Amino acid sequence: MKAKFIIESNILKPKSDEDIFKALEKEEPIEDAEDATKHLRAAIGRKILPYVKYALKYGGLVLNTPKSGNLWVAFNENVNEDIIIELINQPQIIRYFENFGNFRRTILGKIQYMAMENVANHVLNTLGEYITEHDMFTVIYETENQYAWEGSEKVLNLYKKFKDDMQS
Repeated sequence: MKAKFIIESNILKPKSDEDIFKALEKEEPIEDAEDATKHLRAAIGRKILPYVKYALKYGGLVLNTPKSGNLWVAFNENVNEDIIIELINQPQIIRYFENFGNFRRTILGKIQYMAMENVANHVLNTLGEYITEHDMFTVIYETENQYAWEGSEKVLNLYKKFKDDMQS
């Protein structure tokens, strides 16, 4: 079945996640992971957290490759921080974060550039064990040495504090 996607519906009116899941399962059943991934893309575009959770529940892929997929779409769509946190909490992202330094540094840099203070705190607190001094040095150095720096001073300061705590 092709994903129909929710355009306008009472399904997504403010309700509990459980109520929304039940309504979505009735109105928008997901048959496979490919369908779930399409729904996830639509949910990110609509910026609706319960719809994101629904698509993830049925196997929507957060990334197709380390350089493409719904996580990068979410950053580019400038969705709210709760959606980014939900995506980062997925096992696929945690595995990439654990194993690939370039991926960690890209995520940390994107969070800083987008001034996502809550996401920065979440990543440092939940995935901090995988972050190396080299990661922090690189992200801080690249941020401070850009000609036309943009981003959040608060997030940069969180990173500096995290790096200092690593060294002590």
